[in-house]
Amino acid sequence: MQRITERIVKKNILVPLDVNSTQEHQKIIATLLDDYSSSEVCLHLVSVLPFDEGLGVLSQFIPAGFEEGEKRSAKTKLEKIAEQLSTGFSQFQYHLPSGNVYVEILALSERLNVDLIVLGSHKPELKDYLLGPSAARVMRHAKCSVLIVR
Repeated sequence: MQRITERIVKKNILVPLDVNSTQEHQKIIATLLDDYSSSEVCLHLVSVLPFDEGLGVLSQFIPAGFEEGEKRSAKTKLEKIAEQLSTGFSQFQYHLPSGNVYVEILALSERLNVDLIVLGSHKPELKDYLLGPSAARVMRHAKCSVLIVR
């Protein structure tokens, strides 16, 4: 019996990133370029911003336009990451939802019908025990495959 070893190409890959963790980005970028490079793949680069309508009274202390400025900054950082990935990919979409990290990642993955989620894992603290709380929740509840890059 002949064994088929053809590489399966994922069409939509969701890549949630903490735009302030550049060390983590390099590992994710290397993994994506080594294992998933294809002009057929669309990379959905995501940065979840910690703003939420539920701030209530605290919202009065946030300067007007602060959230929009943070979104512009995050999008600029995602575009720089896309530049590093442009040798292996040609299709990018940027997503900047606000709210709870794992809830937004899971909702976006379902809405976009992604084939794979590629997450970075920070250096675990004792309280996290192996995976960060958001990565662990995404891994447990996602309806698609999840790759954790250490």
